[in-house]
Amino acid sequence: MIKGSYWDIDDILAEEEPIPVKTTKELKGLGFLDITNKPLDLPAESRFQAPLWLAAILQRTETDIELPKYFRTSYRASLEADPSIVSLKAQSQYFFEVGTKLTEIAEDDDLKQLLLKVLMKRIKFLIGYIENKSNPNILKRLTELEISIYEKGRKTMIELEDWRERKYEKIRTSYLYTRPMRKMRLK
Repeated sequence: MIKGSYWDIDDILAEEEPIPVKTTKELKGLGFLDITNKPLDLPAESRFQAPLWLAAILQRTETDIELPKYFRTSYRASLEADPSIVSLKAQSQYFFEVGTKLTEIAEDDDLKQLLLKVLMKRIKFLIGYIENKSNPNILKRLTELEISIYEKGRKTMIELEDWRERKYEKIRTSYLYTRPMRKMRLK
């Protein structure tokens, strides 16, 4: 599994995303993982949701991780068509983080390429909103990563405008450069 920063709250929250898991064999003593299951053991072919961090651990045993619906081939087609109109936040607040972790776990290079394509197209879309001072209601459709990019971009644009309007101090020659040079005495 990808090792994120221990202190990064976004990484922690991304790993809490529920992921569909299917058992291939009976798992002794893990019946509590499936809330619909009554016995102590988890029967073969059971399907349940587990947090991403737990699903990655369970994959080492007799389980298979299934991709969430928003990473399956039916949803990928709409993402490839025009990712700027899709509300990724409705699928997962940590869409890109979860997708990146799943590409490592499932070793899915197609998903990795799709995530890269979608992120690049959505960043181009965001740049238009940042440059044109558009309605901030766009934030309702953005993932946490995109909100971070948007806010940093807006802050940078505001600082650039302030600099162009000379709202900061005038540039002056440094005191160190203009002070008189002292003659050095040689002993």
